[in-house]
Amino acid sequence: MSALINYTTIVFTSEFEMNEMIKHIENTSKVWAPEMKKRGLKRFVCTRIWNKGDTFKLGILFEYDTKEAFEANVEYLDKHFNTLPKTKELMTLAKIEGSRGIAVFEA
Repeated sequence: MSALINYTTIVFTSEFEMNEMIKHIENTSKVWAPEMKKRGLKRFVCTRIWNKGDTFKLGILFEYDTKEAFEANVEYLDKHFNTLPKTKELMTLAKIEGSRGIAVFEA
């Protein structure tokens, strides 16, 4: 069970924008995923939220075992993913809400 969980919801104004973000995450993951795993990322999942009517939402899950791994990966994302022109373009069109938690139970 991972100790720290970061769950981010990203809401887009269109399906096209959402699909562009999915492609961007998938295409760039070849670079950032191995780097984040070196820094302690245990699990990453990108989900399409489908039970909220005609909305275009992604859920992004990051799991870490330690606070240090979380902090190292936040720093990495800020420097290497969030600064990419395509990331900036897509994120300006989206509403982002982040939640952070600690695992208290897992079955």
